This record gives sequence, structure tokens and C-alpha cells, in this order.
Amino acid sequence: MDTTDISVDKARIDELEQTIAMLRKELEQHAPYLDNIHAHVLAAVDSDAYKKAESRVKKASERHAELFAAHARIVEEAKADDGSGGFNKAAWDKSLEQEKELWDDLRDAGRECTAAAHARKAARAEADEKIHKIIAPADPIGSELNIDLRPSHQAHVEELLTGLKWMQKVMSAKHGRHLVACDAPDAALQTGGRAYANGMQIALNHDDRAWVTVHELGHTIEHANANRLGNKSQAFLIDRVKSHPVEFLGAGHEPEEVATKDGFQEAYTGKYYPRSGGSTEVFSMGIQHMYQDPLKFALSDPDHFKYTLAIMHGLL
Repeated sequence: MDTTDISVDKARIDELEQTIAMLRKELEQHAPYLDNIHAHVLAAVDSDAYKKAESRVKKASERHAELFAAHARIVEEAKADDGSGGFNKAAWDKSLEQEKELWDDLRDAGRECTAAAHARKAARAEADEKIHKIIAPADPIGSELNIDLRPSHQAHVEELLTGLKWMQKVMSAKHGRHLVACDAPDAALQTGGRAYANGMQIALNHDDRAWVTVHELGHTIEHANANRLGNKSQAFLIDRVKSHPVEFLGAGHEPEEVATKDGFQEAYTGKYYPRSGGSTEVFSMGIQHMYQDPLKFALSDPDHFKYTLAIMHGLL
């Protein structure tokens, strides 16, 4: 990844200092409530088994990659000439023997990768089901949060509705009525294939998964409460990144898309919008993590987890 040292605007930091102080005080006030839910999340599942499943996938993948690379080297060596430009038959015959020895290991490693992935998927599914119930507020917003679907969405609506229905369960009714317009499928292709949110409108591709809907709805929640949530998310971000350099996000992103990873589960969460007021990826990425892998989120970044939870429950 290309890196660029871009200092966060000091004037913006000074402007947000009061908001940062206020946010810290609010989170401290709600800490017993948020800490209790966080503790219930960690206690609800066997986190050791979950970590073992993750480790098993990593080890199996590394072993498979190692063996695959060894196989590739054998093939390349067999293709090498004998120094006179001719075919190296001795090397080729030797490679066949090496391949026979390697093939069983490679096949077994592939099977272990598949088994490990299934075990991780089962562990995550069990964890997600329990945790999604724990993190849901007592006063879900329900149909007060909705998407104005166009007829052109009907052929590609399943994933979109899955994301929407999940958000209806985990967002508090304290956020009030929330109607989001949705652009026609594949309108996002006009921006290079990426879904986006613009105010109270989102654009999704026809093959976007449910987590994309969750992410983009997170942006609209923040936008609808820009003076409150937008500024607080900006304060949460600035409080973490103000003394750290930021990096270009890399291929597939615009030149001005920079971020700092500093403790975030993904660098994109720390995306810095120097000219956009209260826009951030803090809540949209937080709610995406809550949907995709809440246990990993709770384990890897408790503060961001609790901040996201506080918004979900209408505490901020």
C-alpha cells in the first residue's frame, strides 16, 4: 500500500475538542450498560473454540499455500533447460517423483482447508445468532426504518431485504422514522462498481450482499442525525487518529481516500474526510462488523464495539 503522511487538520481537531470531551463523558455515563452487554456477548459463546476455529483456518491455509508453492517450484524446475537449450528430461522425471510425494500432502491440506472453513462457519453462525439477540435493543425501530424500493429492484431484492430486516431489529426506535430511497440496481456501477450512500439515498449493485445494505443504511442513520451522530463519529475518529499518520487506501480508491488503521479492525473504518463535515465510516463499518462477525468485533475493538452499540440503542 502506498503511504502518505497527511496530518489531520489541526483546526478541525480544535473545533471538535468540545465534542470529544462531551462524547467521552456520555460514553462514561453509559459505560455500566454497555460494559454489561459487551460482557454478555463474550460470555454467550465459547470464544476459545471460536479462536481455535479461526486459527485452524489460518494454519490450514498457510500449509496449503506452502505446498502449492513447492509444487509450482517443482514444475518450473522441470521446465528448465539442460544448459544447451534442450529439454531437461532428468529434471522432468525427478519432478514426477517429487510430485507424487507432494500430491497426497497437497490433497490432504486442501481437505483440511475445507474442513476448517466449515468448522469456522459453524462456529461463527452459532455465535452470530446468539449475539445478534443480545445486542438488539428493547425498542427496535421495526418498519419505521424502511427502504423505498423501485420496481426494478424486485428481481434482486432478497439480499437487500435481509440487510434491511436485520437493521429493523437492531436499531432503536429512538432514531425515529427513517425512509431511505434506493437507486436502481447497478446505478452504483457509475461510480466504479462500489455501492454508496448520498444523504438519504443509497445505491446498490444487483449482486451486493446483505452486509452492503447494512453498511449503507449505517451512513443514512448518521446523515439523518448529522449534527448529533455525525459530529460524534467524527470526534470518535479524530480522538483516535489525531496523533497518527494516515495512509492512502490503495487500488480501487480515489486519491483523496486516506485512512488510519490505529486499532481499527479494518483501515477503511479510519477513513478521513477532510472536507465533508461530519461524514465518517465509523458507524457504517461498526454496524457492518456487528452484522458480519460481532464476536470478532467485540474481541478486537471493544471501544468501537461499545460506541456502535450506543448508537444502535439510541444512547447518543
